[in-house]
Amino acid sequence: MIIGCYNKSVIITYIGILSAIWGIANSDNPRIALAFLIIAGICDLFDGPVARLCKSRTPEDKEFGKQIDSLADVIISIALPVCIITRSFSIHIVYTFIMCSVYALAGVIRLAWYNITELQNGYYTGLPVTYIALIFPVSFIMLDTLSFDNFQMSLIYNAMMVLMAFAFVANIKVKKPTKVWYYIFSVLAIFTLTILIIG
Repeated sequence: MIIGCYNKSVIITYIGILSAIWGIANSDNPRIALAFLIIAGICDLFDGPVARLCKSRTPEDKEFGKQIDSLADVIISIALPVCIITRSFSIHIVYTFIMCSVYALAGVIRLAWYNITELQNGYYTGLPVTYIALIFPVSFIMLDTLSFDNFQMSLIYNAMMVLMAFAFVANIKVKKPTKVWYYIFSVLAIFTLTILIIG
């Protein structure tokens, strides 16, 4: 009746996409939007390992999982951060538009490059766009704790967009996290999420 895959191997990816959409809908409230970004990031962190536990996956299921994961990254790690910056941390409409355009273009290029090269001896080329799901929320909490006002945060976040864009497409090697880092990232993400929620 309908196309697509709907088995348990992709359900976490779908949850991550929905979280990102809810974040976009609340992108005028950075605390809520960043909380959804973290939830989506956690889903992205574990969708691959969970999918690999599903031994009954067909070759079509596996290929669909790869494609939907990459498309999910566009929404989670590119569209959502851009919406947060433009709606919560815009210092000037033209300046912010340029910064976000550079970020979005670099992010899409990075994802396309990964799709054709994947891992090279356990290393990524360029910073994975998914790292933004932790970088942005952690930096927000740090800046908020230091009592930076909205204008100062806007300056920093607009600059961060360009720095992240460069990191996405830079010809640098980034080691794929080992299993212990999954636990470290998870604990840090949950801790950051808790701080965002309780305010």
